[in-house]
Amino acid sequence: MASKDLLSCVHTEDYPNKFISGRINEEQRRTTGCPWSKGIVRCCRYETGGTVLAAQVAQQRGLACSTAGGTHHAFPSYGSGCCLLSHLAAAAKYLMSNSSSKRRILIVDLDVHLFYDGACPPPVRCRQMLPAFPAVTKDLYVMKAAVSRGIPVATVIGGGYSRDMDKLALRHSIVHRAATQLYENRRRKEVRGQYRRYYDCRCVSAIKNVFLIK
Repeated sequence: MASKDLLSCVHTEDYPNKFISGRINEEQRRTTGCPWSKGIVRCCRYETGGTVLAAQVAQQRGLACSTAGGTHHAFPSYGSGCCLLSHLAAAAKYLMSNSSSKRRILIVDLDVHLFYDGACPPPVRCRQMLPAFPAVTKDLYVMKAAVSRGIPVATVIGGGYSRDMDKLALRHSIVHRAATQLYENRRRKEVRGQYRRYYDCRCVSAIKNVFLIK
């Protein structure tokens, strides 16, 4: 569970205290879209702690997936868009604060968007662009690109709003299925003696970059 000290690294000093104690006014609740409860507080703090743990495991093992997360719209002083705590920012801050070397962290958003909101005009040949890939293929493509270069990858779930729990669970499992496929492919190559870039905790200390994929 994320501590108040960790949350205060990415949020204003008073916001975590207000959120944890339930001192959230009605306007702030409307902004987040979530009613306050002790259960919500526990969920968000465990979610943040899980993201930090996934990032730590990724440093040691190369690839790790959290079964929660993805809430990335919270601001330093208030929650927004069903997001109450900035767990990705907290994990990034934790890694940077507890690293003996200068560490660079890239947060990649591979969430599903049903509208175009990019900074550049839509390309004519959209089939060549990453957003056009199937979800599993897209996640696998990015994870493989990072892991093959010795860059640790930590993932969280993202995207998916549905009243159908089965469909929602299937959607949230996409990144885990992609990670499993990558792991199995690596294992097969290891057995065949073809995977020469495999690394473990003995050399991960020399790696300075971490991907936090949403």
